[in-house]
Amino acid sequence: MIIVFIAVAGLGALVLGATGALILHAGAPKPEPDCETIIVLGHRNKDGSIGVTMDERISRAALYLKDHPHTTAVLSGGHGEAEYMFAALTAAGIDANRLILEKNSVNTWQNLKFSLPLTEGKTIGILSSDFHLFRARMYIRRRNIGLIPAKTQDFKRWARNFCREIAGVWHNILLGGTYDERYLR
Repeated sequence: MIIVFIAVAGLGALVLGATGALILHAGAPKPEPDCETIIVLGHRNKDGSIGVTMDERISRAALYLKDHPHTTAVLSGGHGEAEYMFAALTAAGIDANRLILEKNSVNTWQNLKFSLPLTEGKTIGILSSDFHLFRARMYIRRRNIGLIPAKTQDFKRWARNFCREIAGVWHNILLGGTYDERYLR
């Protein structure tokens, strides 16, 4: 019985470790992809507020858009996230004509489902937090899409979200990528 427990615990640690390594790899700094359109994924805190994680994504989007003056951005997020990103990016000097608002999504799956039809570019990038890119990429694994990580500045917040993403990846795998309103929190 002890051997079975040790084997199961070891296998579980191996699976979680491999998942964590994939998440780290997706969020690691890489040469910046040259995309015609980027999708900036929204983020809300559990209490419904927009916080530091969203501001990190906006800062990264502003840098990317300034470095790539011909790139457009789809700002994806319902409940005010798209509008918040729009206001912050235009205040940072980004031309409003380069920004497309997607205001209906309330989770990552919907961010991508509703944003991809709005992209006219041949090359597309996803901009999200470093801990979140692997799971976002899982939803659209058949497309050639660049990943643009927004670095999480606070280690405690990064670690908490990293563990949440491991659970999110396995939630996606076990449910076959099928999401609906009853799984939202």
